[in-house]
Amino acid sequence: MDAKAKLYYLENRIRLLEEELESLHQQNQRLAESQSIQEMILKKSLVGYYILSDGKFQLINPVVVIYTGYAPEEIIGSRADFMTHPDDKAAVKSNSLAMRTGSLFLPYEYRIITKQNEIRWVLEVVAAIQYEGKPAILGSAMDITQQKMTEMKLAESENLYRTIFETTGTGTVIIEDDKTLSLINTEFEKVTGYRKEEWEGKRTWVDLIYEKDLPRLEEYHRMRRINPELAPRTYEFRLVDSEG
Repeated sequence: MDAKAKLYYLENRIRLLEEELESLHQQNQRLAESQSIQEMILKKSLVGYYILSDGKFQLINPVVVIYTGYAPEEIIGSRADFMTHPDDKAAVKSNSLAMRTGSLFLPYEYRIITKQNEIRWVLEVVAAIQYEGKPAILGSAMDITQQKMTEMKLAESENLYRTIFETTGTGTVIIEDDKTLSLINTEFEKVTGYRKEEWEGKRTWVDLIYEKDLPRLEEYHRMRRINPELAPRTYEFRLVDSEG
């Protein structure tokens, strides 16, 4: 190979190396941008994110610190279930596996015990990933304690309401706008001789009223829909029981 050919060969090799270096530089830029975006998402997210590997926390975002009360250094390296309520550990393990294997698609709830020894509820989803070349779990969890407390208080209120409704000592019903009887208590069954399952959500109060009293009560109903103050709060009427 003469000198001219060698020079051409070297120039061509240099050009190819420069192109490869430029390509690597662009890839590194894209990777850095991608990592920067991922870090920003983790830091600014309203949801707790974490990565588990070998059964331990490897990475967490600030939200996890907020709802658990633990500092990052207290969480990283700790067992994945160290905060999980003892009564929920088996269910969490089962649900996590089911979600990672594709047999569970909906988020699942469980309780954690914070550093301040408070019980909090979280809603979690997980996915199988690779982290630093090893199988890992990416989890995201949302603190739903306030929602759960509201649900519990609502359930307690509903139970109290039902207890009062059932033990009021008088026949009591709840009537919808379309006149359907949506709820009937036991005393009403005694007074009328009808059974709840015959009426609740199926028939209207119109079917209970003696025909000569019906126009007056329907007018009360119409007035009450306009303004509750327009119709009398107490009044008499004739009711047709199960025996006619």
